[in-house]
Amino acid sequence: MDVIIFTNGGIGDQIQYSSLIAEHGIRGDKVNIFCHPELAFFHESNPNVTNILSEVDNVKVYDIGYNFAIKTELAAIFSETPIKKRIGYIDVFGKIAATNQAAKELMHLALDKNAQSPKTLAEWFCEIAGVIYSPISFYINTNNFDCSPDIVIQYKTNVPDKDWGLDQTKAIVDRFKDKEVWITTHDKNKEELEGIGCKVLSGSIGEITNTAELISRSKLLVTPDTATFNLGVALGIPTIILTNGYDRGFCIPKNNNKVTVIKGETMNDISTDVVIEAITRRLDV
Repeated sequence: MDVIIFTNGGIGDQIQYSSLIAEHGIRGDKVNIFCHPELAFFHESNPNVTNILSEVDNVKVYDIGYNFAIKTELAAIFSETPIKKRIGYIDVFGKIAATNQAAKELMHLALDKNAQSPKTLAEWFCEIAGVIYSPISFYINTNNFDCSPDIVIQYKTNVPDKDWGLDQTKAIVDRFKDKEVWITTHDKNKEELEGIGCKVLSGSIGEITNTAELISRSKLLVTPDTATFNLGVALGIPTIILTNGYDRGFCIPKNNNKVTVIKGETMNDISTDVVIEAITRRLDV
C-alpha cells in the first residue's frame, strides 16, 4: 500500500507525527511523508521512509488538499483510495466531517479551547489511523560539534507568550557556571545574550539540524518551546519544559519519565528556583 503522512501545524506538531511512520515501514508499506522543509533532513536517514515531500505542489498528485485539517493544526494518514475512504476527516458539502469515532472526539477536543487532551496528537492520530503508537525517534548523523553540554537552554520562541525572560535565563547560567551550558536561540535574539557567560548557538530554529545535534550531545534540555521540546523527546534526552498551559496536553507525553513539566499561569509565574531545583535533580540522576 502507498501511504502518505501529511504533517501540518508547527514544527513541534510535525515532529510528533513521526510516530506514525514506524508501523507502516515495518509492514512494508511505501511511506511518503509531507513535512516542513527544515524537517526533511531527519526523515532522509529513516529507513522506514520511502519519499519526502516538502513542497505543496508535489503533493497534488495525491489529491490531499487541506479539507481534513482542523484550523490547519491537525494531520492524518491517507492511502491512494477514493476520497470517501480517507482516514480522519473528509469534506462534506464544505464542512469538516469525521470518518471515525476517534476523529470525532479529537475534532470536538481541538475546538474546545478549555479542554485538556488525555492523549498527545501523535497518540490521537495513531488511534484514528488504526496503527500502534510508537515512541517518536529521529535519526541524527551529523558531526558538526565537538562538545558534550551538560545543559542546553532554548531562549525565546516565535510566540512571545511562551517566552521565559532574559533575567531568569541568566540566573540559570550563573547557578550552573561550573557546567557546560549552551543556549540556542534565533539570530534576532543573539545581541540580548552578549556576555551571558556561556556558548550561544543562533540561527533560525532554524538551522534545526544543528540544534538537534547539540541537544543529542547534551545531558539535559530546558525549553519553553514545543519544537525543541519534541526534538528532545525524539532524541531521548531528559527534557524540562516550561509552559503556561498553551499546549492543552497535545504535545507533552503523560508517561515519559524523561520529561519534567513546570507550569505557571503565565511564563513570568515560573520560579527560577523551581527550575534550578528541577535541573539539579535531573543532573544528579
